[in-house]
Amino acid sequence: MMHWPSRCIGCGACASVCPEHAIRMEDGRPVTAWESRAACDACAACIACVEACPTGARTLVGRNVDVEDVMAEVERDTAFYDQSSGGVTFTGGEPLSQPEFLRTLLEECRRCDVHSAVDTSGLAGAALVEAIAPLVDLWLFDVKIVDP
Repeated sequence: MMHWPSRCIGCGACASVCPEHAIRMEDGRPVTAWESRAACDACAACIACVEACPTGARTLVGRNVDVEDVMAEVERDTAFYDQSSGGVTFTGGEPLSQPEFLRTLLEECRRCDVHSAVDTSGLAGAALVEAIAPLVDLWLFDVKIVDP
């Protein structure tokens, strides 16, 4: 889900319909999953807030997929991978935030002989990185900020 603060009128409709209380009003504006890890964990993605928003400040983007959906997309491009020595890069947000899903995808890529790369901030922890490292062909560590 996306939240467009410039469209928000602070009416609280989103907070009032959220069954998980993942949105709360604070100083006349909704505080949501994007600003609070606890809210993010609480959100069930039921989209009640999207449907209740009168200004379109909340919109649904993307779609839920399973491993089979992703691999069907990957398999459509295997001719390109073969010609270019390319493969799949898992990125966007933080792929290590869904470790079991990522592990299963990496196992499938390995089984299908598709090169895999993981683009990560590295903040998921060494144990997680070490656990999937044997399945990853290329690591890309994306440093966002260094604050001495």
